[in-house]
Amino acid sequence: MSLGYVDTESSADIIFKRTLERMEIDLSRIAEDPSPLLGISGETTMTLRTINLTVVARSITRIVEFLFVDRPSSYNAIVGTPWIKLMQAVPSTYHLCLKYPTPHGIKTIWGIKKSRKSVSPRN
Repeated sequence: MSLGYVDTESSADIIFKRTLERMEIDLSRIAEDPSPLLGISGETTMTLRTINLTVVARSITRIVEFLFVDRPSSYNAIVGTPWIKLMQAVPSTYHLCLKYPTPHGIKTIWGIKKSRKSVSPRN
């Protein structure tokens, strides 16, 4: 899975129903644990359940507990401070990267830089 979002202010790791369906994950594997989740704009969403999934970041593999949410999203998953802490990672929003230790030294995951569209003044 790719196109995840690293949210340094999120207290949860979140995965969306559409992502699990595309991964062909049996939804019966998900443990029922409904709880409220407060969004950035102040809206509250109920998480339906939690699921433990294996996440591979280059050479590091970790089991991550995700909150399962049935909402549309442009991302496959949002990883927050639990995953960042688990990976012992240091994110840099300025450099669009995340550095974390491995047995073979420090590795870096680079974000996708959106291309800048040029804007021409209109006459």
